[in-house]
Amino acid sequence: MSAIKKRFTIFPDEHGNGEWISLTDFVQHLRHRLKDTDQQKAIKLSNIKRELCGQHNSVKTIDSRECVSVLGVTRYMFHHADDIEECRSFSLEIIKCDLSQKKTAHISPVYTETVFDLYKIIATKKLRKCPSVSILTDSVQLDETKIPTLLEIHKTHFSEGEWREICVFEWHFGQTLNSNQDLSPDELLQAKCQYYHVCQTASFFADQCHIRAKGVISHRHTRKRVAELEKRIEFVKGETRHLPTIIDVQLLDCLRRQFSDKVTHVICVDSSCAADLTISVYVELSSQDISVTDDISHTIAYIVSTKHGLSCSQVLFFDPGAFDGYIRANDEVARFTLHDMVITRKLSHQIWYESPQRVSPT
Repeated sequence: MSAIKKRFTIFPDEHGNGEWISLTDFVQHLRHRLKDTDQQKAIKLSNIKRELCGQHNSVKTIDSRECVSVLGVTRYMFHHADDIEECRSFSLEIIKCDLSQKKTAHISPVYTETVFDLYKIIATKKLRKCPSVSILTDSVQLDETKIPTLLEIHKTHFSEGEWREICVFEWHFGQTLNSNQDLSPDELLQAKCQYYHVCQTASFFADQCHIRAKGVISHRHTRKRVAELEKRIEFVKGETRHLPTIIDVQLLDCLRRQFSDKVTHVICVDSSCAADLTISVYVELSSQDISVTDDISHTIAYIVSTKHGLSCSQVLFFDPGAFDGYIRANDEVARFTLHDMVITRKLSHQIWYESPQRVSPT
């Protein structure tokens, strides 16, 4: 909570429920700390409000002020940690505070009387729990003769896998030593025990981060899935379901291969009438090149028909930059907002070409 309190003024609502922050203060805070190196180049109140409104009970009006919940701010910060340095700094503070409160008393320093005793501990308690890390390190050939701290006289007491763990530990330990150090056997054993404790601690926190990362990824996938179902972001024909995000990627890849960099964005939306499933496709080009519109339209209709069995009712071509106000931080277009703007004719002035109705794939 300290990461929040040192940045914002927090207050309850009129009923004393929850903790809230002024939406204007939150936006101004991000604007004043936006850096030239940040991937997100602008902080827009409308975009932030739209994203927060998509979260349950994150935005409300208190005493004529628009406010956002502390939970909503925290979600936003974590979601944009890769795009905005201030969000990244905030997220790291939260993680550091959370991890520091974990009970780590069981990670006590290991001190043994002999190197063999330490080897037995290393062999039985794997530090490299991530399968991908084990695969990568196990594929590396270690020359035991070039690991000066390794005591090969103990090799016969361990299995091949256990000895591999010991060799990896000794190799990394060797990288921490100064070539000019002249340690006695007892000092060397003590240094190994201390280094093993460092490895234990690092392994513990890595596991905690891995668990949290998996939870965040799972939550995002679930939230995206729920949002797509709620907003009907699935094209269903018979028993087959088509995700428009997949169609977008397929179309964009194909069009860029055929028409170089002329195509900047492609997005498809549902334009069905009754049981007749059709889609419309919005295309943003880098320039108003009328010579490629028919070819692009037929290519789109062909891909949609052959790969997905869908019909393309129309293809709309937009001015360069027409989608700029509808692109999220993850480079996805706000599909439904854009679709609503087209339906209500608020973007008519930026549509410079419209393909004929029922685009033919041939």
